[in-house]
Amino acid sequence: MNNSSIFNEVFGPVMVGPSSSHTAGPARIGKMCRQILPDEAAEIDISFDRQGSFAATYEAQGSNYGFIGGILGLDVGDEGIRRSLRLAVEKGVKFQFNIIDVKGEKHPNFAAVKITARNGFVLEAEAASTGGGMFEITRLQGCAVSLKGDCHEYLLFREEAESLAGAAYAPLADSGVGFEIRSSAGLLNIKTDQLCPDLEAALSKALGQTLLHLDPVLPVVKKMKAALPFVIAAEALEYARLENIAEPWRLAVAYESALSGQGEAEILKMMRSIAAVMRRSAGKGLEGGYRQRGFLPPQSPVMRQTLEKGQAPQINLGVLNKAALWSCAVLDYDICLGLVAAAPTGGSSGV
Repeated sequence: MNNSSIFNEVFGPVMVGPSSSHTAGPARIGKMCRQILPDEAAEIDISFDRQGSFAATYEAQGSNYGFIGGILGLDVGDEGIRRSLRLAVEKGVKFQFNIIDVKGEKHPNFAAVKITARNGFVLEAEAASTGGGMFEITRLQGCAVSLKGDCHEYLLFREEAESLAGAAYAPLADSGVGFEIRSSAGLLNIKTDQLCPDLEAALSKALGQTLLHLDPVLPVVKKMKAALPFVIAAEALEYARLENIAEPWRLAVAYESALSGQGEAEILKMMRSIAAVMRRSAGKGLEGGYRQRGFLPPQSPVMRQTLEKGQAPQINLGVLNKAALWSCAVLDYDICLGLVAAAPTGGSSGV
């Protein structure tokens, strides 16, 4: 499952700016945590390492509304997420952000999450935003785990979890889905690449326990044992020669289809949707009129007007002139909390 998906790691996420690492990653961490809660959140405590990146940037980079919005159930592509702090107040949800000294070596984008649900349940998690909207939850309720949001997760918190792994194997093997079984002291974690309607019931019967199911939060669920047509450029060229493929986009479709199991029509539909967001964000950026953030006003509307009126000399670089202008427009819109397609990050969405 280490191979990259075009829609998970390259074109995406579709997100409210400004940062995929500091806005989208936290939102996805929050959304994964929300699925574990048996009731709505009542109190939220997010702690950042004093030596990490969040401590200095969580307000300016939107980590605050990312985490809170995700815990409230909002997707990072929901434009309402930028108002999640206000929404939390309206719902009576208490929240605070803490800067603490964390012992031991941690990821620069480390966060400790504590959520108290309305029914009194307390969730404690440790996680890191790993770049480009990707993330990993590394501890849940004190148990080691690895949740990245790219598959279906089944969790069972029990002291005897390690001894239950064997009992889970037969129903998983019979289901025909790709799967992994991971167990540690206190936690059994089963990962699958498909949602099988009868599998959850079969697992609960075999284990004598009801498992908690978490949906993926990334757009593409990768097949556990995908037979990829190529991985490196030389293999792609050879595959194109053997299959008589002339257009590069067909190579992308063949790769993504093998990785995800999705057909050409579905893959092209996803890409058209992302392309529409890209065009919209460039247009919005050039229009201007959106709220300024930071010390520098949006420059792309001024650049466009200057160029259209011929008020500035320019070298005719053909399409590159427009590309540079559109790039600046998307970056302006991203910084001002617009909806953009991170490609591959929020900060480089225009590039």
